[in-house]
Amino acid sequence: MTLPPRFAALKATLASSYGPNFEENATRSWGEILEELNKLAKVTQEEGSNYIPQVNFSDLHSLSKDEIAKIKRKGVLVIKDVVPDEQALKWREELKEYVRLNPGVEGRRLESEESHIGFTDESTYCV
Repeated sequence: MTLPPRFAALKATLASSYGPNFEENATRSWGEILEELNKLAKVTQEEGSNYIPQVNFSDLHSLSKDEIAKIKRKGVLVIKDVVPDEQALKWREELKEYVRLNPGVEGRRLESEESHIGFTDESTYCV
């Protein structure tokens, strides 16, 4: 895909605003970013699903500053036990019934029967 010439001019203007070593600095910065991404990929692979913090809904109000900082650093959190299992299963059945009664509803069919509510363990649902 070839971009219009105005993008090349814009890039040149931006690059010149950063001084004569723009390309060298950008290349070095990109290398540093790739290095950090590789480190993070290794940590993520080692920790697996434990990489993502998990907290019970009832414990949200009592998180320590360290736990909050970890959540912010990771940028993601699984909140468990938000609703009782019975309620989640009831919603799942209601959703299945709604889809059955309304075949024209826009959307896509998910691969798995459990995709509407994914069971990660006995008390965690991904809706």
